[in-house]
Amino acid sequence: MKGLPLPERTLVPAAAAGCLLLLLAASRYGGLLFMVLLGGAAWEDSRTGYISDLWSGALAAGGAVHWVMHGTAGTLCTAAGVFLLFLALSRCHAAGGGDAPLAGAAALWLSWEAGLIFLWSACVLGGLIGAAFVLLGRKRLTDGLPFAPFLCAAGMFSYACGDAAFAVWAAL
Repeated sequence: MKGLPLPERTLVPAAAAGCLLLLLAASRYGGLLFMVLLGGAAWEDSRTGYISDLWSGALAAGGAVHWVMHGTAGTLCTAAGVFLLFLALSRCHAAGGGDAPLAGAAALWLSWEAGLIFLWSACVLGGLIGAAFVLLGRKRLTDGLPFAPFLCAAGMFSYACGDAAFAVWAAL
C-alpha cells in the first residue's frame, strides 16, 4: 500500500472492518457486537459529551443485517419512530444531536416489543438519574446530561429480555 494517497490507504482497512462487522452481525455473536458498539458510544458520550457518527453508522449497518435476518416490518417502523422521536427532542434541545441516530440504529436490533421497552426504559432511567443529580445538587435543571449511557443500558436490557418485559407489561 506504500505510495497510495491517504484516502486509498484507509479504504482497504475500513472495508475489511466493515465486512467483519457485517459478518459478526449475521453470526451468533451479533448480540456481543451490539453491546460493544452501544458501550463504545456510551463511553465516548460520558467522556466527551459527543457521540461520533461512526458508532451510529456501525450500529445501523449491523442492525440492517440483523433486521434482514431476524426482523419484521414492525421492527423497521419502531426504529423509525424512535429515531423521529429523538430527532424531535433534539430540535427542542431535550436531547443531543447524536442521540437520535444512535437510538434509531439500536432499535434496528430489537423486535418492536423490545423497541418499545428500550424507549421506555431509557427515558425512565435517564429521568430518574437526572432527577437524583438535581436533588443531590450535582446538576442544575439547565445542565446537560449524556444520554448515551442510558441508551446503552436500556439497549442491553431490551436485547436480553425486552420481549419478556413487554409480555409482563402487556399482561398488567
